[in-house]
Order: sequence, then structure tokens, then C-alpha cells
Amino acid sequence: IHITLTNFPGVKTYSIGEGDERRVVIEPEDA
Repeated sequence: IHITLTNFPGVKTYSIGEGDERRVVIEPEDA
């Protein structure tokens, strides 16, 4: 499950995992 947190131009941000395993991933849209 990918949840978009914030939208910056050319970048997508989402969180993965739950609880202690949760982390935020930020990657370029063109990756």
C-alpha cells in the first residue's frame, strides 16, 4: 500500500510498512 503524503514537483513521497517497520520513501517521479 502506497500512501502519498506530500506532492512536490517531480517527486513522490509515500510511507510503507506498519508500526516499527514503517518508513517514508521519497523518489523521483521519473525513476
